[in-house]
Amino acid sequence: MTINTIKSLLKEATKPVVRVLRKTENGRVLAIGFREGMHLADHQTKVPTQLLVVEGNVTYHQDEINQTLSLFDEYEIPVNTTHAVMANSDSVILLIQG
Repeated sequence: MTINTIKSLLKEATKPVVRVLRKTENGRVLAIGFREGMHLADHQTKVPTQLLVVEGNVTYHQDEINQTLSLFDEYEIPVNTTHAVMANSDSVILLIQG
């Protein structure tokens, strides 16, 4: 129900909606919902992270890289590297960390 909750909250949201799907001592899984045009501003991750698109289409930005990702595409996000994510359509991604 978490992804359905995210999608419901997005109707009124002005920024991406983030929820933890699972957290253990070894890592966590985050679900992030976007409406078209929303973005996660430049940030870094301190742990190995894989981005998985489960709905929609996003663009991953890192330095000169602009990688468009669609349904079920995956991208390995480098540790300690500044990056951002922009929604090209209403989208939901999973971040698998650890």
